[in-house]
Amino acid sequence: MVVDFGRAQHHFLAGIMNHMTSLCAFGMANCDGYVRTAKDAAGAWIGFGTENRDLPVRKISEQHWEFRVLDSTSNPYLFAATVVLAGLSGLSENINQSWKDCHVFPHSLTEIERVNYGLNNTMPNSLHEALDSLKTDLTMKTWIPQALLDSYIPVKGKEVEVFQNMTYDQRRLRLLEYFWFMCLHTNVSEELYVL
Repeated sequence: MVVDFGRAQHHFLAGIMNHMTSLCAFGMANCDGYVRTAKDAAGAWIGFGTENRDLPVRKISEQHWEFRVLDSTSNPYLFAATVVLAGLSGLSENINQSWKDCHVFPHSLTEIERVNYGLNNTMPNSLHEALDSLKTDLTMKTWIPQALLDSYIPVKGKEVEVFQNMTYDQRRLRLLEYFWFMCLHTNVSEELYVL
C-alpha cells in the first residue's frame, strides 16, 4: 500500500483548521491570551503560511509546523490531544484544504486576495467566543469525554465572568498569585521564582 503523505498532510491540516476556533478554548485558556489574535501575533485570520508568524499555523518545513494558539496558561497535553484529534478527523473524513500557503501579512491583502488564500474566517477575539465555539462544535464534543467538557467549560466560563470585570493589572496580579501558589505547593524551589 502506497500512502501519499502530501495529501494526508493536507487532510490533517484541514481537520485542524476546521476546528481552530474550538481549539483556541484549550490553547489560549485565559482571557488575556486573545491579545495574540490581534493583527501582529497569532493572527486575526484562520490560515497558514510558510514562515508566516501572522497566522495561527506556521509552516516551517514539510515536517515542521508551529501552532501559534498555545500560551502558558493552557494544559499543553489537553491542547496537543485536541490538535491531534482534529487532524485525525481531517484524515478520516478526507477533508479538503481550502487554504493556500500565505507568505504575506494578511492585513496587507485586499479582500479579494484574502479570499483567494482562503482567509475567510476570523480567529476568536475572546475566551468567551472560543468557549461558545467549543460548545457548538459537535464533532469535537464526540472526541472529548463529556465529563471533562462538563467541568472545563463552566470553570473557564466563570473565569471569563470574573476576569472581564478586572483591569489588566488586576488580572496580572491574580494570575501571579495563582501560579505562585501552584509553585509553592509543587515543591519547587522558591529561589527560582523571584518576582
